Amino acid sequence: MRNKKYNGSYFYGSSLCNVTKIIFLILFSGFLINACEGGDYPYFIKENAGGSLDSLRWDIPCASSSAGTDCVADNPDPVSAIFEGIGGGLYSVTLRFRGVVEQKTYIGGENDGAYWQIGGAPDNDVWNIYKLEVSSPYQVYYLNRGVSLQSRCFGIDYTATIKISHGATVRLTADVIDSSEATNKDGAGNPILIPGVPPYPDAYDGQFIQMNIVSAKLIE
Repeated sequence: MRNKKYNGSYFYGSSLCNVTKIIFLILFSGFLINACEGGDYPYFIKENAGGSLDSLRWDIPCASSSAGTDCVADNPDPVSAIFEGIGGGLYSVTLRFRGVVEQKTYIGGENDGAYWQIGGAPDNDVWNIYKLEVSSPYQVYYLNRGVSLQSRCFGIDYTATIKISHGATVRLTADVIDSSEATNKDGAGNPILIPGVPPYPDAYDGQFIQMNIVSAKLIE
């Protein structure tokens, strides 16, 4: 059916629909090719590719207030989530970690010279352990590498890239070995604030780490 006449020729509504479909398919096909070749996903796809991991936290609040350098604290319940990729496969996932922690000495494994520890084992002391465990490919990571025996906290904000398979379980655990932890105070005795992370602009009463997904890229 003819809709309207433009410049002496007729424009058909059905033709407009067909052209729109073709343009959409071309654009969408380009996106699929990019994804299949390991392209970075835009935000709305990233939310599907591992979105269940975004904003997971290790929270160890002080069980009682303390004006000193340490407070009573309990082990939090483990937190876990399933990494859901787009159509299966192995992903290179960049994670951002922000929070307030005490440092811990780890033996063996590899590290980035700062807080990120790959493998190895915690030293035999009573400082807190923050662990991230991926079931496939299996690997254990620790998040507060440093030097134990410091009765203070440190603010952290760093990224790390790891491999996670579609369907893998990602498990977060923290161990308050002696039911005590350093309070949220830096070397000068001031509370540490982490902008953009709750409870900012307030200081967290205890220690915590929040994990966010920066990107998820299909590699195999």
